[in-house]
Amino acid sequence: MKDTLIDNFIHLWELIISEKHDFGSFKVMYPNVPKQATLVDCGVFVMKFMELWKPFVDMRRLFSDQDILNIRIQYAIKLFFLSDNEADLRLVTDYYGKP
Repeated sequence: MKDTLIDNFIHLWELIISEKHDFGSFKVMYPNVPKQATLVDCGVFVMKFMELWKPFVDMRRLFSDQDILNIRIQYAIKLFFLSDNEADLRLVTDYYGKP
C-alpha cells in the first residue's frame, strides 16, 4: 500500500507541477500516534494529527482515543461559533430558553 501511495503521489506531482523532483531522497516516516478505537473517529484523529504535527513529536503523549469525544466537541464549538458561520446561533445560546 505504501509503495502505491508514493508512486501515485509522484505521478500526480509530475503531472500537475511538471517538475522533476528526486523523491527517492525523502525518508518515509511513521510518526507515533494514538490508535483509534472505533471505525468512525478517523476524521477527528486526522484533524488532530494535522493540528499538532511536528517532526519527531510523540503524539501519544498529547492525546489518546479517550480524548476524542471532547476533541470532537471542541471542533464542533469552534466551527459553530466561527465568525464566518451564518447559522442561527440562538439554536445553541438559547437552548434552555431565555431567563
